[in-house]
Amino acid sequence: MRAPLPNQKVVFRCDGSSRRGMGHVVRCLTLAQLLVRAGFQVSFVTRSHEPGGADLIASAGYELSVLVEDATPEEDVAFTAMVSRDAAVVVTDGYFVDDSYQQRIVDETGAVLVCIDDLSGARFVADLVVNSNLHAKVEQYQAPEGTRFLLGPDFALIRNEFLHARPEAPWVGPAVNRILVTMGGSDPPDFTSTVMEWLAEMKLNVPVTYVLGPGYSGAQRALRSQPEHLFDVVLKPHSVLPLFVAADLVLSAAGTTCWELAFLGKAFVTVAIADNQRPVADELHRVGAAWSLGFYADVERRAFQESILKLMRSRRERQRLADGAHALVDGEGKYRVVSAIQELIRVRKRS
Repeated sequence: MRAPLPNQKVVFRCDGSSRRGMGHVVRCLTLAQLLVRAGFQVSFVTRSHEPGGADLIASAGYELSVLVEDATPEEDVAFTAMVSRDAAVVVTDGYFVDDSYQQRIVDETGAVLVCIDDLSGARFVADLVVNSNLHAKVEQYQAPEGTRFLLGPDFALIRNEFLHARPEAPWVGPAVNRILVTMGGSDPPDFTSTVMEWLAEMKLNVPVTYVLGPGYSGAQRALRSQPEHLFDVVLKPHSVLPLFVAADLVLSAAGTTCWELAFLGKAFVTVAIADNQRPVADELHRVGAAWSLGFYADVERRAFQESILKLMRSRRERQRLADGAHALVDGEGKYRVVSAIQELIRVRKRS
């Protein structure tokens, strides 16, 4: 039996950068904010790589323990376990967290272990696994009988700033007056620049806003693209909410941003810019919540441009997508996750 939990300390282990993406850090910060409100003391462990995740965590005011960039897996888990030795809860979010990593945390800390997952199908020894993707199913996982799973968009972690901006029912206007392009916090393949070029060729005479996140490293190439095109570039916005609300049509990577767009009831087109995003894009398309263009490397210029034009010309189709997206996410996901964590702590204390 594990040792009793000594306090209400929560340690998050996640990374974010132009190479890794920023979604892991963003959703951990979302959960951290609510845990603080619930009375927990929160800190983070992350790697000291290029600007991105560490900067975002530090700017949010959390205590931060930094791993060297070239730390080995053994050094990583040893350091995280040391920082978490008096924690009540450890939350991990990253593809490096395999079952041996989890077991080490469990054995050395005695904490409730929460794993935020994207991939499905792996072996887990965690107390709680959270995966907000549509394709996530319990039978895909290997885990002890006592592991609890919170799967699907009901557990999407929506940032606080979005919660009061959700319409009762989405409304789509007769014309597309602004397009927004966001490839997440980093866009490792720099698909943003490709989209800039292809949209510029279309000469739509519609303003396009390009959102470049804190981990984006292709800005110079993007800014040089087609200067005569009608567009504006927003670099590292303090808040993306007003930009999302103002858009009539959104092109987004198939990452965590999709759940926020769905929550707002936006008509959007999605593209997978990483392998783990492929099933996300496919499932959103299947349930009628978005149009999927597939994997970014397979997207053809002509097919992309035809898809954008078709959606711009069809108010009915944009309304269908907005309705489908809006029905997927109710914004209560993080409250459900925190409630599950609190219940696990209560059970542990009684054992």
